[in-house]
Amino acid sequence: MEIGVSVKFKNSPDFPRPWLQLYEESIAYAKAADRLGFDYIVGPEHHSVAAGYNPAPFVTLAAIARETERIRLATQPLLLPLYNPVMVAEQLAALDVISGGRAMLGVGVGYRDGDFEALGIPKRERGARMEENLTILLGALEQRDFSYDGKFHQVRGVDIMPRPLQEPRPKVFVTAPSEVAVERAVRFGLPINTLHVHATQNGIYDYYCARVLDAGLDPSSLDVSVLREGYIAADRDTAIRIAAPYVEANIARWKDAAYAGRDATAGERTQETLVASDGTSVTTRGELIGTPADWIDAIRVDRELLDGPVPFGAYTLGLWTEGMPLEHGIAALEIFAAEVLPWAHGQGQ
Repeated sequence: MEIGVSVKFKNSPDFPRPWLQLYEESIAYAKAADRLGFDYIVGPEHHSVAAGYNPAPFVTLAAIARETERIRLATQPLLLPLYNPVMVAEQLAALDVISGGRAMLGVGVGYRDGDFEALGIPKRERGARMEENLTILLGALEQRDFSYDGKFHQVRGVDIMPRPLQEPRPKVFVTAPSEVAVERAVRFGLPINTLHVHATQNGIYDYYCARVLDAGLDPSSLDVSVLREGYIAADRDTAIRIAAPYVEANIARWKDAAYAGRDATAGERTQETLVASDGTSVTTRGELIGTPADWIDAIRVDRELLDGPVPFGAYTLGLWTEGMPLEHGIAALEIFAAEVLPWAHGQGQ
């Protein structure tokens, strides 16, 4: 199993940093993940939100590429309906060259009104734009002299230069929080990523496996990655003490659309409090705050739950909650790398 790290470039109004400091710290966090042996980094995207929330993912990933050596770099997700798909293919190719063949592209349809309003794209068109843009994107990456006539884009003689270093192209995957997104990924024959709660409780993993088999695709050629947030420390009391102020601040602001980069009606946390008195690991909306043993147990349980024909191939970690000092984020990476990563990579099982 591969283990990745989320780097959000997201500020916190409760614990704010100057933007230059936040970006420098985010790159330092990515460099630590590279040094410690994590497999990949993902960066999200939102627009016109108070938290910033990485509005220029290709720019930030290119900056990380120049400061790292081996770790792979992915958008997760790039909001594809907001883009010209040929330009996405070109930027992905350029990132692949800059990084020495380490680029990946996660794409999603988007859900937040403000992202579409800020860029003048009608949200009602997002599904149709996603389908067309994904068709053009894959065509431009996989073919030379590519042309396509669509509703939103008409392209002629597309020949991406430079070509990506990876052949036949960098990995492209779909963020799939819903059955509709799963069905789209299957139509295009692409892997998916999803939130932990969607995979383990909302049936997204099982639905994806079923649709892959129905479509006659080779399950072994695909994979599912899961994003889970939380914190890790040597003991639970320390993990809770460090993480609690930042997790609780995020819970309090969960419905603040301007801060969180989401619509207030898009979803709610399943728990609203952080409880530590019983001595067990602490979860809120699927976050896990605990020890290396807690994380190993959690991954083991998830492997058992997500044991279907499509490989459950990767676990993406959000261990550095916005607002948390950088040293605590790096300390969590170091503990995870020393005590959980070798087990996840197949040692000590």
